[in-house]
Amino acid sequence: MSLDDLYRDRARCARILASARAEDGHAWCECNCPQSKLVIRCRQGVWHLARWPGDRIGHAANCPFRGIDPGLTGRAAFSESAIQESRDGVHLRIATSLTTDLGTRSKPGLGDHHRGGGSNRHRLTLLGLLEYLWEESRLNEYRSGSRLWWGRCHHALVSQVENSFLGDQPLSEVMYVVPPFRKESAANNEATWNAFAAGLGSKNRRSRLGIVLGEFKDAAATSRGYRIRLRNFRKPIFVTRKLWDTLTMRFQSAFTSQMTAQGRQVGLWVVDKATRGYLRLSTAGIMATTQSWIPVDSGYELTMANALADANRSFLKPLRYQHCDVVLPDFVITDTNPRTYIEVWGIVGRESYERRKQEKQDYYKQRGLQLIEWNVSESIPEVPRLLSCRVSSRLSTEDAVTSSSGQFVAGLSSSDSHGNEQFPQATPAL
Repeated sequence: MSLDDLYRDRARCARILASARAEDGHAWCECNCPQSKLVIRCRQGVWHLARWPGDRIGHAANCPFRGIDPGLTGRAAFSESAIQESRDGVHLRIATSLTTDLGTRSKPGLGDHHRGGGSNRHRLTLLGLLEYLWEESRLNEYRSGSRLWWGRCHHALVSQVENSFLGDQPLSEVMYVVPPFRKESAANNEATWNAFAAGLGSKNRRSRLGIVLGEFKDAAATSRGYRIRLRNFRKPIFVTRKLWDTLTMRFQSAFTSQMTAQGRQVGLWVVDKATRGYLRLSTAGIMATTQSWIPVDSGYELTMANALADANRSFLKPLRYQHCDVVLPDFVITDTNPRTYIEVWGIVGRESYERRKQEKQDYYKQRGLQLIEWNVSESIPEVPRLLSCRVSSRLSTEDAVTSSSGQFVAGLSSSDSHGNEQFPQATPAL
């Protein structure tokens, strides 16, 4: 059966998948020959198909179960203990503790400061976890002619969260993904949040914290610090002045004047519930994105991503998982054969940067790879416009494309393509 058929008839889908899991223990994906196994899972009465553990690039380039190639993601910098795929889901380890001992005083955010070459390969930072969820939900890919809004982001992220664990604890028990606001669903959203928040706060001299995944809206000064608001989320989050100053400095690229005016700031906000019921921020991991939710690392990348979208190009933004020493291109145009790489040279005059820049330029040249370069001291190069493209009519704005662990949530047009060329080890386009 096609994914579209399964998606249109959920009742029949449930019967077929239950029977297949009982008789064979798995399903088959027919995108390639030989066929690849698919995991069959049931979460809260909803059946999913998922990529077989370890089979990230065994599927065809246009298959929704194919993962991001290892050469286009910072995930490879982590050990299996940080991200471990299994048949029951993906087990994750993070550097931030979600419980605190009320008998001791610890610094907010302790354990989430490391970055770059000193990063812990065995645990994800909050930003690393956010980038993992974004990548596995395919929200770092822009498809020409597509329209993305928070409803689709929410659907894809929730599907990923429901199939993930922190250690052996379901991630959905400690992470709340802010839903889009709709008047008809406001009461249900409030009830869902109240059920989640009931598990937060102090008990038996320990305080349990939770993670809220949502978009930053604004911060207003109070007598003791700041009051943060997230979009589509009614509850304010209070933070000390010292912690907020630390976070805005650590994630300063997300809070430049250009980014606050033209982009978005999405975060994992670790919160505690005070005895009076209000939320207090413990720490956060914050990521800058375009208005179309594509992650960017700077205002220059925001400008380039917007230029690519305006030119109707399909492209991928490789994510470093907060590992600054991982060598990745800034963007990859995925509607050319072979792929076209993009480098935004944003620093001028620094010797170490210029040396690394030359090494990357030599690499592209030696392998004959197509490259678009932008030295930001000059005008942005013209990006050729894609005049025509095929857009799947089978995906409505309510649908979400399958995520990295491949959970089945919607059909995918055969015209959709994903990065199938590795960096720095290039492979032929499929």
